[in-house]
Amino acid sequence: MVTVTAPALSVIRTLTSHPRLGSASGLQIADPVGDGRLTVAAVAEPTGGAQEVLLDGARVYLAPGVEAELDGHVLDVTTDDRGRHQFRLVDAA
Repeated sequence: MVTVTAPALSVIRTLTSHPRLGSASGLQIADPVGDGRLTVAAVAEPTGGAQEVLLDGARVYLAPGVEAELDGHVLDVTTDDRGRHQFRLVDAA
């Protein structure tokens, strides 16, 4: 199961609420080349058989195999002084 911090939930909601994305929009987490390096992107709908997870009003799509990578971690976000967001995994406390 994916666990997300409150700041990350807020950013996910903001990123995926753009009207152009549509009502099925969410944040998709994937490992495109299978090397453990996860990618995160706002998408209009899931791709590649991703599983939908609803977290307090934030829709997250997990690509196949990603859930194991997230196990024992929490998805967090940092925001720089220019407003750019970077998602990161931190160890669950």
